[in-house]
Order: sequence, then C-alpha cells, then structure tokens
Amino acid sequence: MRSTTHGRAAAALTFTAASALILAGCGGDSGVPGGNDGGGGGDAGNGDVEIRFSWWGSDARHEATQQLIDLFEEKNPGITVIPDYTDWGGYWDKLATSVAGNDAPDVITHEERFISDYATRGVITDMSQLSIDTSEIPEAVLGTGQIDGAQYGIPTGVNAYTIVADPVLFEEAGVDWPDDSSWTWADFVDIAGHLSEGLGAGSWGVQDIGFNEAGLNVLARQKGESLYNEDGTIGASAETIAEFFQLGHNLQDNGGAPDGSRTVEIQNAGPEGSLLGTGSGAMGCGGQTSWAR
Repeated sequence: MRSTTHGRAAAALTFTAASALILAGCGGDSGVPGGNDGGGGGDAGNGDVEIRFSWWGSDARHEATQQLIDLFEEKNPGITVIPDYTDWGGYWDKLATSVAGNDAPDVITHEERFISDYATRGVITDMSQLSIDTSEIPEAVLGTGQIDGAQYGIPTGVNAYTIVADPVLFEEAGVDWPDDSSWTWADFVDIAGHLSEGLGAGSWGVQDIGFNEAGLNVLARQKGESLYNEDGTIGASAETIAEFFQLGHNLQDNGGAPDGSRTVEIQNAGPEGSLLGTGSGAMGCGGQTSWAR
C-alpha cells in the first residue's frame, strides 16, 4: 500500500487475523479436559462424555460445522458433541452470561479481540499443557493464540481484511474497476459514491465500514501505529481514529453507503442479509478468524 496526497491506499489484502478454539479452564469434573460444572456431563468412567461446543455464524456456517461434528462423533465413539450456536450479534452476550453463571461451553470458538480478556480472568485453559497436536499449524499463526507463553487458543483459520468487489455491479453502474495497487481511501469513498449513483435506488457502493475495527487497524498500520498496544491499551492516535470514522461519514454524505438507521438494520441481518449477500452492494469490507478455547 502506498500513501498519496489524497490519502492512504485502501489495499485489497492488508490485515491478517486469527480465530481459535479454546477449552474451558475452571469448574468441576465433567469428564472432559477443562470441563466445567455446567458445560458437559456424561460418565467418564464408562467412556461416554458430552462436550458442549459453541460457535457463531450464518446458517451456512452452522450447517458446515454440524457436518464436522458428525464426522468427529463417527471417529470418536462415546463422545457426544452438544451444539451451542448463535449469530454474531448475540454470541458474546450469551457467552459472557454463561461464563458468569459457571456454565461455559467446554469448547468455545473465540476471536482475537476478546481472547486476552478471557485468558487473564482464568476462564480458559492453557492448552500447551494438553496432548494436542499442533504440528501442522505454522508457528506465526499458532502464536496468535498465545499470551505470556501460554497457548490459550488454537487457531482454526486465518484470513485477511479485504475489500471485496462485484464486477457485475461495477459494470451495471458504469464505474471503472479500481487499480488496487494505487487507489487511496479518498478514491474508495469517491468510487462508492459513483457506484450508488449509477446503480440507483436500493443499491449502494459499499456497506458501512465502521463495524469492523480491522479496517481501523489497517489505517493505523499505514501510519506506523497499531490499534492496540501489547499491554492492551489503545495504540492508535485520536487523529487516526477520527480519520477512520470520518471516512464512514463521507461515505454516507456522498451516498456511497446507506444512512445510519438502514445500516444498523443491514448489519443485524448477518452475512446473508448484507449488501453483498443480497446483491445490492458493489463492495464490502471485512475479514477475521476465530479460535476454540
């Protein structure tokens, strides 16, 4: 990415993140490693156990995860996995409530923004003490689940913050495809406005960018900053944060993104209801990964 007099470049692949699986770290004897009083059950002496596994996502992700659970149970007779899933919007409130009530799931899908908080409160297990084969996970990726040398999360995947674009809608709007090796944030805002204008009512250039702070981290990194410091405090300057949200304001001002009330409605609809998901948005921003605990 490069800086120009019009602003810093909005590149296609700029920020990697990791999501992970984590094991519950406190509680009583549920017959599973790291199990808690409410999260599992079963009689370990008889070889039959239940493991409660939580994750978030869309219907497609739920279906894919259930297929993996079925395969796991087939290969591990005597272990029953109890699905515990919800959409992203309600996932973290539900998880916080279950942890506070000592009823956390045994295996939890986590996200890099929150894993440190759960680890420092002693909620999750240091999985480096368990016999878990992580040899096929690159060290750089595995390190995203480590805090003070302890392996609190095992990454299940990585991806990158990116701008995804629909070439069909660009063509329909009569807008030229951007040069993603040189375009700037200002270009991004301008292009989104032209897309909305060309597509007409009910379609927009891009969905609001303010709901995923990975974009803010990209801007911060371009300025030699980072969203968070190693001690967990905010590392991005007030000027950088203000600039990022000004970009969102500019997108609404020129019609490139929906207004605030419509944005909230679209955001709450999940991936299937997003502008890209419904074919009513030419661009979209995002990208993250998850861990299991």
